Amino acid sequence: MADADKSLQTTRDEALVAWVNHVLSQFKEGQVRKVSDVSKELKNGVILSVITKVLFRHMKKSYKWKIANNPKNKAASVANLTQSLKFLTQFGLKTQITAEDLFAEKGNSAKELLYSIVQFIFFKAGGGGFPEMQKKLNKRLSPFGVQIQDFSKSWTSGDAFAALAASMHSSFDYFEQINKSSAEKIQASFDFLSQKFAVPKILSVEQAILGDEQLILTYLSSVIYAIYLDPSPALSPPNEKEIREKQINYEKENGGEKEEKEEEKEEVKDPQEEGEVEGDSEEDEEEERRMREEAERKKEERLRKEREEDEAEERLRAEKKKEEERLAK
Repeated sequence: MADADKSLQTTRDEALVAWVNHVLSQFKEGQVRKVSDVSKELKNGVILSVITKVLFRHMKKSYKWKIANNPKNKAASVANLTQSLKFLTQFGLKTQITAEDLFAEKGNSAKELLYSIVQFIFFKAGGGGFPEMQKKLNKRLSPFGVQIQDFSKSWTSGDAFAALAASMHSSFDYFEQINKSSAEKIQASFDFLSQKFAVPKILSVEQAILGDEQLILTYLSSVIYAIYLDPSPALSPPNEKEIREKQINYEKENGGEKEEKEEEKEEVKDPQEEGEVEGDSEEDEEEERRMREEAERKKEERLRKEREEDEAEERLRAEKKKEEERLAK
C-alpha cells in the first residue's frame, strides 16, 4: 500500500474511532470508557451493545436482551455479540460479519461492521439507500441554490455543509458564507453544528476537503441522525420568507459593488451607443420583468411540489416506523 493510501486509511480509522467515542458518550445507563482500538475493544460485545442501544434508542421498546457487562469467557462474549448482531439484522442492517469474526478479530471485521452501521443510518433516514438520501438532502439544500451529486467531491467546496447547517437552524446565514473560502465555509459549518447540535468534530477542515466518501459519510451520519432518525429539539429551520430575505440582503450588498462598476463603464461609453441603449431600454426592461415573473412562478411551483413530496414521505416514514415497532414487540 502506498504511503498516501496508508495515510488516508489511518485518517479513516481515526474518524471511525472518534465517531464511536461520540456515540458512547451519549450512553445514559452508565459510564463507558473511550475506545482506541475498535477491533480489540469490540470483541467482548459490550461496546457493540452500547452503540446499538444509543443509535436505536428511539426503538428501545424492542431492545429486550440482557448483556453480560463483564464477560469472563468466549461463550459470554460471543453471546453478547450475537444478540447485538441479531437486533441490527432484524432492524435491517445487511452484513456477513459474524460474532465469531468479531471475537477472533478477523481481518477488519470490526471496522467494516462499524462503517456498515454508519451507512445504515443513511439507509434508514433516506428510506431506501444513498440515492434516496441524496434526493432528500437536495430538497433541503435547494432553497439555497445548492445541490449534491455524491457524498464525496460535492462537499469539498463547503457550500453543501453551509447550506445543510443553514437548513437546520435559521440563525446560521448561508449567504454570509458565499464569498468565503472553502476552508472557512467548512470551519464555520462544523463550529455551528458542534455548538448547536453537538455534532462531533471528527474531521478537520483539511480532511473534509479531501472529499473522501468514507470520511464524509462518517461525519454526516451524526448530522443525518439529528435531522431524521432522532430529531434534535434544537432544530429550527428557516422558512422560505426568511431565506429569501437573506438572499435579497446578500444580493443588495454585493450588487452595490457591481452597480458601481457598471456606472464606471457607462461613463466611458460612446454617446451614439448610449442613444441606442436608451431606445431599447423600455423593451428590455419589459422583457426582464417577464423573465423574472416566469422564474418566480416556476420556483413557487417547484417548492410546492417539493413540499407535497416531503409530506408524502413523512407520512410513509411514520407508517413504516409504526409497522417496525409493531413487529418488534
